[in-house]
Amino acid sequence: MENKVYIIHDNCIWDDESCPKLVCATTNLEIAKELLKKYIVEVKNSIDFDSMNLVNEDIESDYDDIQEECWIYSESDTHFSLYQSGNYNSNHISINIEQLPLCNDLENEYEINNENSL
Repeated sequence: MENKVYIIHDNCIWDDESCPKLVCATTNLEIAKELLKKYIVEVKNSIDFDSMNLVNEDIESDYDDIQEECWIYSESDTHFSLYQSGNYNSNHISINIEQLPLCNDLENEYEINNENSL
C-alpha cells in the first residue's frame, strides 16, 4: 500500500449555486486518474457544450478580447476546469486530484488545497 492518498474533488458553482463534492479517494494514482476520466465524462454529458463558446485555456489567448459569453476550459489527466469568462464566481467547475499523506493518526489533520494538486 502506498503512503499517499489521492482524493478527487469537484469544486462547482453553477448559476450561483455551490455544489462541492468529494468524488472519491484511493491510494493508487492510476486508479484515481481512471476514476477522474470517468467522472469528467459524466460532467461533460450533463453540460450542453454545443451552446457554449469554448476557449481552451492552454492556447495563448488575449484574454482582454474574450467576450463575457466565452467559456474557458482546461483538461489534463489530473484536472478539468470550465468557467465563464468574467463570471467565475457564478459559473465554474474545477475537478482535481489532490495528493495527501495517508495518515492513520486522527490527531493530524490535512487540508485539501491547491498546493497538493497534481
